[in-house]
Amino acid sequence: AGSVAFSNDGKLLATASADGTARVRHVKTGSAVTPQIPHSGSVSEVEFLPARKHGHSLLTACSDGTMRLWKLSAPPQSYFLSHAAPINRFVRSPQSNWYVMTSKDRQNSLIAVQETATGELSTNVIPANNDLNGHKSNVSCGAPSPNAKLAATGDISGTVIVWDLENATPVTPQLPHQGQVRGVELSKDGTLLLVRSGKSYRSQVVTCWEVQDAFEPLWSIEGELVHATFNPDGIKVAVVDGNDVLQLNARTGKSIGPKLIHNANVRHCEFSPNGELLLTCSNDKTARLWKISSRKPWGNPLVHSAPVLFGTFDPTGTRVATLCNDTTTVGGENSARVWDVGTTTPLTKRLPHFVRSASSSVRGSSLVNDSLMFSQDGKLLLTVGMRPAMAYVWSVDTSELAVPPLSASAPIVAAGFANDDKAILLLHGKDPLEGTRHSLSLYELPNTTQDVDGIDEHTELLSSRRIDELSDAIPLTAAELRDLWAKHGSHAE
Repeated sequence: AGSVAFSNDGKLLATASADGTARVRHVKTGSAVTPQIPHSGSVSEVEFLPARKHGHSLLTACSDGTMRLWKLSAPPQSYFLSHAAPINRFVRSPQSNWYVMTSKDRQNSLIAVQETATGELSTNVIPANNDLNGHKSNVSCGAPSPNAKLAATGDISGTVIVWDLENATPVTPQLPHQGQVRGVELSKDGTLLLVRSGKSYRSQVVTCWEVQDAFEPLWSIEGELVHATFNPDGIKVAVVDGNDVLQLNARTGKSIGPKLIHNANVRHCEFSPNGELLLTCSNDKTARLWKISSRKPWGNPLVHSAPVLFGTFDPTGTRVATLCNDTTTVGGENSARVWDVGTTTPLTKRLPHFVRSASSSVRGSSLVNDSLMFSQDGKLLLTVGMRPAMAYVWSVDTSELAVPPLSASAPIVAAGFANDDKAILLLHGKDPLEGTRHSLSLYELPNTTQDVDGIDEHTELLSSRRIDELSDAIPLTAAELRDLWAKHGSHAE
């Protein structure tokens, strides 16, 4: 270690290392407070801020010429789940803080999760598997409506049901389909339902239903259909069919424009929040943006080094994140990257995001896709790593970590922003220490910004010096030092 520092209360010890990491441990036990905090160069100095009102805040100096301010997250709240089978979907409702989880577990096949105003997790278990009006076979997928009032579930025998989440009752009969249900989606207003099903991945059927009058489907089409999605107002549907993306009228299923064509199979598509653009991701190693009104490409292709598995817009519609099957990154993981919609140029370097296999986004294992998530302002991007198992919160502006990595003794299966982006909700797999199959943990994110002015002030406070116009270190006067301490609330400690 090139530098060490104790926290103000003497409970934590931070170390800086030439291997490009900073570490924080409990003094009494020696256990890690956070995973190693990676930097882009060797870390030469580390220091805790003296002000107690900031909690535990850490300042690091790196050989790349940067200083970084870190606020350490408080210990997470943990919640153990009683699922006996793996969870296969973990989806956030776009307009709320609700998550929906589905599982093959007969007793806990559908669970809605929300963080309450008091910071606790509230779970609502819905008996989706029951002999009266529920599923008769294992639930394979599910999705909430954008307002979190409804959720749709599908099972391996082809049955789909829409549920009222508040009353935990079905609002549709059991809707039959051929083959296993691969995906479901509700329109923004909850009036329409898209279902993708089939016995094989080469031949699947997309069916559209009216939720309040679900006795006969509105329409269905068959093909090599691996994804289908509504536009924001629920008037149009985009369907991936091999190398093409079809644009259909949501109520009639009729074509409303030419096919959008790639040079290889398309893996995913998504409309922008205002519905004016469509993002497509393909095995031809590109993602493309298309102008819906003109049916023509928008800007240049987003070129990758490997097939593009998935992509998503940020809530502002000004950025997209793509997931590439590029295993040349450190640890052999896949990579995520953020792009500017206006210029179709990258905003970040490649960021680690793990996918279990090259075909996982097509073949139903969408937990990791769901974990590639922007904050509501588009300034933060959440990714999940598996070597080691961590969740990362990245600053889009800098391509650097916004907070230290999040981890636990149990592997991280999925993650998402919660409580209006004030927290991160982690879904864990089997915990070797606790002996549980699944658990949730909730990390409250520190309320901090890593702006240059703030770091300068903290540096002056720690060093009792300021940098003048000639780049010389000038000792602070007593009055200047008192002002800094008063500003940061330490004078009363």
